[in-house]
Amino acid sequence: MGQRTSTRHTGHTRLQRYVFAPASVIQPLLRKYLSRKPLDLPPEVARRFMEDLRAFFAEKNTVKRDEIAIRQLVALNEHLGRRQKPLRVSDVKEMFLQMKDRT
Repeated sequence: MGQRTSTRHTGHTRLQRYVFAPASVIQPLLRKYLSRKPLDLPPEVARRFMEDLRAFFAEKNTVKRDEIAIRQLVALNEHLGRRQKPLRVSDVKEMFLQMKDRT
């Protein structure tokens, strides 16, 4: 029997088609090796991030808050690896919210 080439109907990833192992074994490996690696930021970029973090929460105007988040979005995306998925504004805002107590 021939092997299906479409992933749409099988529900398998491309890697699963070529590896003869159950999905319960493959999925944790995919998460482990394809997950995002932490950013390695230069000190100046990290300092600017913390300054913008404080400014983000001090600002009451939502448009200016969005501008701060977009400024950090551009700065962080410049330091991503080639194969990493670019960040979104919502990702930056989520980082700000998670780090709010560290300021």
